[in-house]
Amino acid sequence: MWLVGLATSACGDSVVCIRWPSPIVATIAAFIVYALGYRLYDRHTAFWATIVYATLPAVSVFSMS
Repeated sequence: MWLVGLATSACGDSVVCIRWPSPIVATIAAFIVYALGYRLYDRHTAFWATIVYATLPAVSVFSMS
């Protein structure tokens, strides 16, 4: 809720302003998946873990909402 409150205070109550944090959060999560994969394994594993994460249906739906 605080993220929606931050978004509406930054640019208003329009649908675009309310939804803009979703793809940003999904992108940050993908970077975190990559960083964890790289730290725990190697670059190749991190790349494929990020691809798998980004193509999950739930991630696609929630980053668009």
